[in-house]
Amino acid sequence: MRKMESHQVTRRDVLSLFSRKKANNTTTLLPLPPKAIEPQTFDSICNGCGLCVATCPNQIIYLNKQGKARVDLDYSFCNRCFDCVEVCDPQALSENRTHHLNFKPQSTGKCSNKHDGCGMCLTVCKNKAINLEAQQPAFNKELCDGCGECKSVCIEGGISLISS
Repeated sequence: MRKMESHQVTRRDVLSLFSRKKANNTTTLLPLPPKAIEPQTFDSICNGCGLCVATCPNQIIYLNKQGKARVDLDYSFCNRCFDCVEVCDPQALSENRTHHLNFKPQSTGKCSNKHDGCGMCLTVCKNKAINLEAQQPAFNKELCDGCGECKSVCIEGGISLISS
């Protein structure tokens, strides 16, 4: 009898089946994991070991088809633990870099704040990068680090993230 190998299926694996993005044949440089070195050199230094993937508690880091670390904030956010930086042996992720993910939030116009005074995005933003303008979230690009927590807590789908 043949022994079956076990494979741990994550929440990301299941949810990504429903919203698989169309892949193209080009290698994209962004979005990279937290505290990544310059995008131009990241792919040559990242060895695809997967330690950053395994250590990320929010499961936002994955390896693309080329075996390079990337970030997907569709189902979670970066909690700034930087465990990924600690395990990166080739130092493609560096403690000396500022934390900035290459995502920018934008309002979808679906914010329910005008109806029920939700304000959850304002509450969770550690950088205080969100305020309300005309009862919709407005984002300070200078303060926002692209972590995605605001999108994660918005029950109305009032915030989307775009790769910048």
